[in-house]
Amino acid sequence: FICVSQNTKDDFIKYYNISEDRVFVIPHGHEHLKDVVNYNISNNKMFNKPFILYVGGRMRYKNFKILLEAYSKIEEIRNNYNIICYGGEKVSKEELNFFKNFGVEKNIIKIDGNDALLKSLYKNSKLLVSTSLYEGFGLTILEAISFECPVLANDINVYKDIYKDLI
Repeated sequence: FICVSQNTKDDFIKYYNISEDRVFVIPHGHEHLKDVVNYNISNNKMFNKPFILYVGGRMRYKNFKILLEAYSKIEEIRNNYNIICYGGEKVSKEELNFFKNFGVEKNIIKIDGNDALLKSLYKNSKLLVSTSLYEGFGLTILEAISFECPVLANDINVYKDIYKDLI
């Protein structure tokens, strides 16, 4: 069996009672974005303010609400940076109400797109934030690092394992 991280291997062995010598770790790569042509975001009004990037789902263990809570409390950051949410589910009514309760509904931009747009977001973002409480790998961090995008990530085992030489 092949797993993407030591964390996933440990979970696999634990939950499926598989012998450790039958399970190997082969991490993901990030090369799939390397040759993608950049999407030009410089003329798009949506990106006229510096932004913090959040990629992927925002519900349950992804812990997105903690980012909003912290963001809403620091006026200097809120006034000078938007949060771009790339991918993931559509914004629900509950989530929109949460944005409004924190007074950040005008600062949150939800977009979807292709690999060219994602690559440009990594390259132009001031920071990628990953608030996840659990991941099997955390590909978005690897992608961000490959484009020299600073990363702020939750202190979870898989990140400490995979990115130990970078922290």
